[in-house]
Amino acid sequence: MDQTEWCERFLLEIEKASKGTVLPFVYVAGGVFDGHYAVVIYRERPEFTPSGRVYEAREEMRAFEGSTPEEIAEAAVVGDITDPSGVGEFHSWPWAEQLAGTSEPIGWHGPLPMGR
Repeated sequence: MDQTEWCERFLLEIEKASKGTVLPFVYVAGGVFDGHYAVVIYRERPEFTPSGRVYEAREEMRAFEGSTPEEIAEAAVVGDITDPSGVGEFHSWPWAEQLAGTSEPIGWHGPLPMGR
């Protein structure tokens, strides 16, 4: 499987998980950048400011060797997205605002290998 397909499957699973009742969160948007970055913008709760995370397919595939994108997405939802993580580091990038469909500040969490 190529990295773009990995990202697409990963994002689809994140979006599906947002509709669940076990660990609810609001999925704002997701996108694939440069063919190997999966970008997720979400709200931990509806009233919270948006948060964002960037997952690099190559790194995730290496760290979770043998796991499907869907399994890794489930781990990301539990370990990253629904885990209270504060407001993050605010950045105002045009591509992120366009993806999210808002000019509201987005608090970024984790490594940010792109967009700087």
